[in-house]
Amino acid sequence: MDDESIPKERRLETTDKMEAVQAYVRRAGYNALTESGKRLLGAMTVQQAATLSAVRRLTRHQSGGVLHGALAQEMRLTPSAITRLVDPLVTQGLLRRRQSQHDRRGVLLSLTPGGIKISEQVEQRMLDAANKLSADLTEEERCMFTRIIDKLYAAIDEE
Repeated sequence: MDDESIPKERRLETTDKMEAVQAYVRRAGYNALTESGKRLLGAMTVQQAATLSAVRRLTRHQSGGVLHGALAQEMRLTPSAITRLVDPLVTQGLLRRRQSQHDRRGVLLSLTPGGIKISEQVEQRMLDAANKLSADLTEEERCMFTRIIDKLYAAIDEE
């Protein structure tokens, strides 16, 4: 499905640029936290901050929490990798684990008040970074970019 009209070197360069933009936006959310948040986040990795954001995003419209497996699927990680990310967040009091009432084997994850505060800060900083990056785009370019991102995201789900 490679587009042979675009040289491989150019496609790789585009991929590198997409990764750089993603890393910039994620770092902005992590690095621009308040001082109190930074003290709390002392041992937290960028991936753990992304985990809090993913739980926030997935539970935005459902108060019961998100299943451990659904979080792994959303973040494109194995369940064991999610466990390694979640364990310290539970220990720090940012995430709560509980057994699903509908599936005895299911583990639900939800944000604590501290986790909500930090994930809100991360989310806002990521939005600020994205807005800064797109400030020079026209409305038409923003709409086009959004359509392209939606198509790329849909392609991920097809794999």
